[in-house]
Amino acid sequence: VLDHHPLPQNHSFIGPLFYSTQSKPPIWKEEFIKHKSPLLITLGSSGDVNNLKIILKAIQELPVIAAIATAGRMQINHSTPNAFIENYLNLDELLPYCKLFI
Repeated sequence: VLDHHPLPQNHSFIGPLFYSTQSKPPIWKEEFIKHKSPLLITLGSSGDVNNLKIILKAIQELPVIAAIATAGRMQINHSTPNAFIENYLNLDELLPYCKLFI
């Protein structure tokens, strides 16, 4: 969490901006939403994408399933069975099922 103080009086913090699209659901959506611990991970357009590799390594031994959006900023070749990696995801479609959003 970033410290947003002191801020000018004309500044308002609106929170994260969620990407949504009318695209078809991912083929793995049913498996994802039926899992007891689904996670949604994206660093958006401004986060350090190198952290995605660190996060992926950290979750590979956990009893979770993760949907990871790279925002088209990084190619990740992985063999982690508990992670689905896409360039973009419809966050509105997946967030209601998630236990954690990063």
